Amino acid sequence: MGEPGTAGGREADGAGESVERPGVWLTSTPNIAAFNLGNAAGAWLGGVAIDAGFGYTAPNWVGAALAFAGLGVALVSGLSGLSGRARRSRPAVTV
Repeated sequence: MGEPGTAGGREADGAGESVERPGVWLTSTPNIAAFNLGNAAGAWLGGVAIDAGFGYTAPNWVGAALAFAGLGVALVSGLSGLSGRARRSRPAVTV
C-alpha cells in the first residue's frame, strides 16, 4: 500500500527539476518499471505458494516476507549512507 503513496512524490520531485535538467524525466521510467516488476513478482510468488499446497492464506505470508525483506534492504541502504562519507547536497529549488 505504500507504493502508490511514494511514487507521486518521486515523480513530482523529478518534475520540479526538469527545467534545469531535461533528462530527469527519464528517471520515471525505471522507477515505475521497478514498481511493476515488484507487483508482478509478488503475485507470482503468491501463486507459487498456493500451488505448493500452502493454501489460500499463503500469499499473505509471502507478502509479509517480501515487505520485511524490502525493509531490510531499505535499512541497510540507509545505514550505509551514514558511514561518515560526505553526502551530496541538493541545491535548493527557488521559484
